[in-house]
Amino acid sequence: MYANVVAMEEAVRLATGPRALNVNGLTAYRDERFEEWATTFVRATSASVQRAEELGGEIEGLQAAWHEQAKHPRAGSAAAKLTSMLPVHPVVNVRTTMETLGVAEEAARRAIDLLSKAGAVEEVTGRLRSRWPDSP
Repeated sequence: MYANVVAMEEAVRLATGPRALNVNGLTAYRDERFEEWATTFVRATSASVQRAEELGGEIEGLQAAWHEQAKHPRAGSAAAKLTSMLPVHPVVNVRTTMETLGVAEEAARRAIDLLSKAGAVEEVTGRLRSRWPDSP
C-alpha cells in the first residue's frame, strides 16, 4: 500500500477545524436570532470559500512538485495521471491504480514505482506483495 501522507493530514485538519462558528450559528438559530444566524452563516461560508481557494493552490503546488520529482512524466502516461489522482486517492495500490486510471497492471506498477523512487509516495505496509503506497 502506498499513501500520500500530506493529502491525508490535510483532510484530517479540515475535518477537525474550528467549530465555534457552527455552534454559535446553531445556538442563534435555536434562539430565533435569525439575523445573528445569517451573519454567522455568511462568515462561515466566506471562510470556507477562502480556505477552499487556498487548498486548491496548495494541491496544485503539490501536484507540480510530484510531477517534477518524477522527472516530468510524459503527458497522458499512467505516472502523470497518478500525480493528478493522489489528492483524491491518497492511498493507492496497483489494483486501485488500474481501476481508477483504466490502465494495465504493468502500467500501474511502473507508475507507482516511478513515484515511489521519486519520493512522491511511500510504501507503508513493509510487504513485498500487496503493497500500499502513501504520499509523504
